[in-house]
Amino acid sequence: MCDLEINYELLFNDVKYPINKEIFCFYSPKIEQAILSDPTVFSKSFREPNNLAYSISSFINSCQNRPYSINPSNYYDIRDLSKKYEVKHLIQECNEFKKHCPVQELLIDHLYYKIRKGAATNKII
Repeated sequence: MCDLEINYELLFNDVKYPINKEIFCFYSPKIEQAILSDPTVFSKSFREPNNLAYSISSFINSCQNRPYSINPSNYYDIRDLSKKYEVKHLIQECNEFKKHCPVQELLIDHLYYKIRKGAATNKII
C-alpha cells in the first residue's frame, strides 16, 4: 500500500473525507459520474443520513486502498453504500462476509439497521 496524493474532498453528511479522486473513481462509477459532472470543483457532497459515520469511513477507506473491515455492526451500511455507488469489489466482499457470518451474529445489527432506515417496528419483530 502506498500513500496517495490527496486531490479531492468528499463530504458525507457534512463530514470531510480527503481522497485521491482517481482511485475513488476507479472503484465507483457513480462517484466518478458525480465528480465529472462538475470538474471545476474540488469537493462533492452526499447525504447518507441513515448510515453510521464509521461505516462511511470504512466505505471510503475501501475505495482508497486503505485498511478497513466489514463486521456485523457495519455490514448493512457498507452493503448499501457499495450497491448504491456500484463498488463491485465491496459488493463481493459483503456477499462473502454474509456467507461466512452466522445469522445470529447479524440479527441485532440487522434490527438496528432496519430501525435506522425507518422500518415499522411491528414489521421487524
